[in-house]
Amino acid sequence: MSMLSDNILFGIIGILIVVEVLVLLVYWFIFKRGIAPVHLLGNVASGGCLIAALWVSQSPDSKPIVLCLLLLSLLFHVFDLLSRWQSRSLR
Repeated sequence: MSMLSDNILFGIIGILIVVEVLVLLVYWFIFKRGIAPVHLLGNVASGGCLIAALWVSQSPDSKPIVLCLLLLSLLFHVFDLLSRWQSRSLR
């Protein structure tokens, strides 16, 4: 049996992602340091869509759903980049 076909692996990854987000949010709100929630959203959503696409791809006839998840991941990735973009002033 492949590790990818084991749904427990995807459950563990999901739990780890939720724990990571909660720890980073709590750290941000207590110390006002680290990754701002708006920056965290795009990054985690993009990665979450990729993990979901990998999980969904294990079922037959999942190509349209995988495509939608990959496109959604791209959109979140672009949002993440735009939220971090620093414009440089020309002197």
